[in-house]
Order: sequence, then C-alpha cells, then structure tokens
Amino acid sequence: MDFPIIDLSDGFDEHEQAEKLRSACEVHGFFLIKGLPMDQCRAVLEQSIAFFRLPMEDKLKLVEDDAHGYVPFGKITLDPIKQKEPDTREIWAYGAERYENMDHDCEAYGYNRWPSAKLLPDFETTMLNYNELMHDTCRKLNHLIALALDLPADYFDDMFGRDTISALRPVHYSEQVSDPEQGRFGTGEHSDWGMTTILLTDGNQGLQVKLNGVWTDIKEPEGTLICNIGDMLERWTNGRFKSTMHRVVNKRGVERFSVPFFLNPRPEVVISSLPTCGASDIPDIECGEYIVRRHRECGEPERNSMKITAV
Repeated sequence: MDFPIIDLSDGFDEHEQAEKLRSACEVHGFFLIKGLPMDQCRAVLEQSIAFFRLPMEDKLKLVEDDAHGYVPFGKITLDPIKQKEPDTREIWAYGAERYENMDHDCEAYGYNRWPSAKLLPDFETTMLNYNELMHDTCRKLNHLIALALDLPADYFDDMFGRDTISALRPVHYSEQVSDPEQGRFGTGEHSDWGMTTILLTDGNQGLQVKLNGVWTDIKEPEGTLICNIGDMLERWTNGRFKSTMHRVVNKRGVERFSVPFFLNPRPEVVISSLPTCGASDIPDIECGEYIVRRHRECGEPERNSMKITAV
C-alpha cells in the first residue's frame, strides 16, 4: 500500500499538505514526510549504532527508568496477550528532563543518562540537535493538523515549547527472526500513546500496520521518514483521526536500527474534544496524568484501557 508523502521542504503549501494529511489521518493515521536534512538524520543513526555497539557493562551504567537512560533487551513486552517472549530490542531513552524550580511536577520527568564523552564524544550534541529538529518538524506538522481540523494553524503552538513530555528513543532490534505464531516480535502489537510519532529507520523493513485486520508492511522511500498519530490525538479529535495498531516483525534475520520521536504537549495541557470535533462523553484529562497512566499500563492486559476506538 502507498502511504501519502507530506512535503515539508522550504516554502511548502500548508493547505495542500494539510489536505493530504487529513485524508490519511481519517483512515489510518500513517503517512510519510520529506524535506528534512538527511545528513543530520544519518548522523543520528550513526551515533545510535555506535551507542548500541558499546560493551554491555558501559550501557548498564546508564539504566535509570523505562523513560530515561538505557533499557536492556528483555525488559519490555508491549503485548502480553499475544507475546510469549519480550520484545527483541534494546533502547536508549531521552525523556523529559527534571530540573530545579520547575513550574510543574509530573512523574514523566526524570534524569537523562548520557554515555561518557570519552566513549562517544559526539553523541550528546548529535542527539540534542536532532531532538530540536524533531520539535521544529512537529511544529510544522501541528500547523497541518490544525488546518486539517479546520482550526487556526497556530492552534497548538502554546501547548508545546519547553517542558513538553516528549521523548526520543533510539532502538536496536536484534537479528532474531520474529515468529508471530509463536509470540515472538521485534515489538509487540500496540498503538502509540501520544500526539504524533516520527520514525527514522536504517532502511531495513520491519514495521507493519494493521489495516482492515491485515498486517501491511510499510517502507519509506529514500529521503522520507514515517509518521503516525497516536491515541492522544485520536482522543483530542473525538475519534475523527485514527491511531492504528502496529508492530515490528523481523523477517530477514538482520539487525535493525531506528530512532522514533514521540511528541507530547506540556503536562498541564488538557486533552478534551477539540472545538471542531463535536461533543464527547470521554472525560477530560491532563496530558501529564494521561502519559503517566499509559506508562503504568504498559505491558499489562489493560494497556489499551484509555484508547477510545477498538484495537
């Protein structure tokens, strides 16, 4: 299946791209984006690979929690119903940073753990710069999302900025072949929790999207990244935009590296049906509480209790 490509190159037409985005989000919520600096994207992949090549003893020094620092193989099982084994992946997580005199106190904030500059001198700068690129890119996407929902382009602007509880999570999938019949996956079936996700990959296929009950491979053409909306935006739009179940399946027995960025607003932002999306019976909830509850449910049978459409 071909997924639409949203062009974010300099001078792009917001209204034209918003129309393409609307068409995708009302059906399955997956699309591709182009117009990003690919040299910078390649650099963050190279630094991610270098990190995962470090000796395990160096990586284990960076264990903090599931949202910050190193998360080893065998730690995460996203779909405990279908999975017989944990996800075959390890992660380094850059999450929302806790600091003194914060305006908001939320469990989603924590302490990021960086590898020694002696081991990876360019790692921290590369990741921080890419994190900024992702926020800038998501601001453009937020304008398109707003226009697609017949809202002013800047509708979401004040909900983001400093202190968002967004996350950058480079991932290394092992070469272990997946076997869905035996409950073995790179990543188990799930939907993303937040507003939007931008996924950079090394080009090795693995991501599958569940469309009309059928698992469909998705591969990005060179120069593009994969995007999808999450359950938060589905909730915000009262189900108008769809957050679709997906998974990672290793068919070829090769390693795979990817760098997903998960966009979330500041914790005090209230998630309720948007003005153009009709009245809703779904209770309002602050973003911080929502994300913390989703973290707690992760890996539990009731992990989709806050998703508003059928999985």
